[in-house]
Amino acid sequence: MTTNDWENKKSPIYFCILIGVGIIVFTYKLIIPTILGKYALEVTKDEIIDNINNRIIKWNNVKGIRKIILKGAASGLAIDLFDQKELTQQLNFIQRMLCYVTNIFYGTPLTMSFQYISGDNSQILLTLQNCLRTKNNS
Repeated sequence: MTTNDWENKKSPIYFCILIGVGIIVFTYKLIIPTILGKYALEVTKDEIIDNINNRIIKWNNVKGIRKIILKGAASGLAIDLFDQKELTQQLNFIQRMLCYVTNIFYGTPLTMSFQYISGDNSQILLTLQNCLRTKNNS
């Protein structure tokens, strides 16, 4: 077996490792929380909890909530913040960089795809906007 033969056989191994890591991440982020009864998005009287991305947003930091188009035809939520540092302080370096890029594309560092939230997208958006109005009026 030559060195060239060995190099040619390593490529499928790396591909399989990459697929395996992807399956583990998918299972960890989506399947296990669902089995444990965790909701993708929780709304309390004081905060919005994004369990997919492990982020907590205080209502008093929410400026607005709007619908956006993510990557083609998928839609999602964008939560506009008064103080973005309050969010980024709870993140590690890689998450901060992702928030920075998200901020460039969507005008806010906090987005969430509707694919993770069960229910009617328009109703979810309307409910969150009503919660925000209620918080602003109190």
